[in-house]
Amino acid sequence: MYKFIIFFIFSILNFNAFSETKVSIIGPCNKDVLFSKTYEDFPSNWAVGDISLDFFNELSIPYAGSREGIQQLISIPSDDNELIILSDREMLAYGWCYQINGETPEEYPHKIQVLPGDQILWYFAYSRYLEGKWVSQCKPSFQMPRPEFCEL
Repeated sequence: MYKFIIFFIFSILNFNAFSETKVSIIGPCNKDVLFSKTYEDFPSNWAVGDISLDFFNELSIPYAGSREGIQQLISIPSDDNELIILSDREMLAYGWCYQINGETPEEYPHKIQVLPGDQILWYFAYSRYLEGKWVSQCKPSFQMPRPEFCEL
């Protein structure tokens, strides 16, 4: 009986730790968090796109895009470096992707509902086009840093 009471009290005290929703951004060159905010409460009808725009605006993070998708964060990428042609058969297309609870969904951010406790991460990424096919998408750019975005 005492174990149950202790567990119940512990659960109540730690409920907020499990229900806080966090939005973060990591940059193009490593896994370091550039910006982060924790939400204890938000409208129940918010999607990833809605909470993300609130996050960008609240922290005065420069962005281009809408709740449907983000084209640019913190001035990255620019028009000069969003497509990198490696050869006549290969190119890299750079942009921003997001994860929710460690998974990269195949949906636009306005289509994914945010629930209490969700962890949202925006990260700079690339998609690879090779010999007429897209062979990868939303690969974190820090896995293959480029001089266009990082000091190497």
